[in-house]
Amino acid sequence: MIIDDLKQKVKNLEPNINIIKNYWQTAQLENQFKQLEIQTNQENFWQHPDRTEILQKLQHLKNKREMYLSITHGYDEAKDLISLFEDDEQELKNVDLELESIIKKTKVFKINL
Repeated sequence: MIIDDLKQKVKNLEPNINIIKNYWQTAQLENQFKQLEIQTNQENFWQHPDRTEILQKLQHLKNKREMYLSITHGYDEAKDLISLFEDDEQELKNVDLELESIIKKTKVFKINL
């Protein structure tokens, strides 16, 4: 039954989600991102000698952050949708597609840690 398969996928994915969340917090990437954003929004930033390097680092963190948020929010949403649509096989098939996408994104993210 599709519901059992989905629950198993979520269960199998959970350790990887925890690794990613732990990495994000331990590396303090959210703080780095916010500090770089604040720095680039300052009035005199464009006169900073290292502005190109700072902007590149900010863009890299921004991309990583978007992937992180996509994975973690998608995972949480998939768990909620599985419970919500427990008796609707068509909706569960849609959730399965989304969950497969999250699994792929998770693998890519872990490779790039």
